[in-house]
Amino acid sequence: MIDLRGEVYRLLADQFCVDRDDITDKIGPGDFPAWNSLGHLQLMLTLERRFEIRFSADDIMSFEDVGDLVALVERKVGERGGQDG
Repeated sequence: MIDLRGEVYRLLADQFCVDRDDITDKIGPGDFPAWNSLGHLQLMLTLERRFEIRFSADDIMSFEDVGDLVALVERKVGERGGQDG
């Protein structure tokens, strides 16, 4: 089984060109220069592809920080059967 939180953190670091150690559950959209509206959509598409999940428009706008995002990904992965992706 994959470390879902660790993988989300890795994808965030890659997406926004920041050090993995700079990612915490408390950061959110706007905390890095590249995490703007376009970066946000690109991140969500990356997460969809990586975990073979789909986000609704409400999902995309529903989280305030990385902790919420990890919980959302965990829920979506669970909904599709808990496969590792």
